Amino acid sequence: MLAVIVVRDGVLPAGAHETISECDGNVMLVGSGTQAAAADVQHVAARVTEFEVGDFHPAAWSESLAAHLTDEQMVVLPASPDGRDLAPRLAAELHRPLYAVAMGVSPTRIDLVRRGGTELHRLEPPAAFVATLQPGVRGVDHIDAATTTHTLTSAPTECNDATIERLLPPDAATIDLSEADRIVAGGAGLDDPRRFDQLAELAGAMRARVGATRVI
Repeated sequence: MLAVIVVRDGVLPAGAHETISECDGNVMLVGSGTQAAAADVQHVAARVTEFEVGDFHPAAWSESLAAHLTDEQMVVLPASPDGRDLAPRLAAELHRPLYAVAMGVSPTRIDLVRRGGTELHRLEPPAAFVATLQPGVRGVDHIDAATTTHTLTSAPTECNDATIERLLPPDAATIDLSEADRIVAGGAGLDDPRRFDQLAELAGAMRARVGATRVI
């Protein structure tokens, strides 16, 4: 399996290290600042391919990447915003099924999250597929051996693509819990529903997301 990780200015997305571990340390870093990102994955990556292609253009990238991924039967991306954008395009270019929002990916089994996280669907995948792995669902396996690095230099394909008008900072109050840096959670000890208003105030001051235990 090969992890494909979108890199923006050397910054890895949420779930990058987990996805690399799921693919036994085999990763392709694609985007801008891939060399800096490669240094950040040394502890989890056994084989790194750097593909420096600049700013994120999912339509153009999918065409360029498809030629390099033909021999990779199983391609896994983190279910980060960029990963969710690129994965279906890659699946279409490679003529493979897409298994989105997986909790576990292997050559013989894929566990998929469905119905807002209330159901887990387990299936046997075909030989070749594209999948996205939900961030925050597995640990990270550390690699002790030295990392082997390869570099790809071909330019991305020119094609019509979406353009970015403006990047907005994430709203801590609405960001997905799996991608939140901080979480302020309430549990059974809260004596009144109004306590959640206080928690929301505290979370706002800390730039944190509000969470809750199931008993609430």
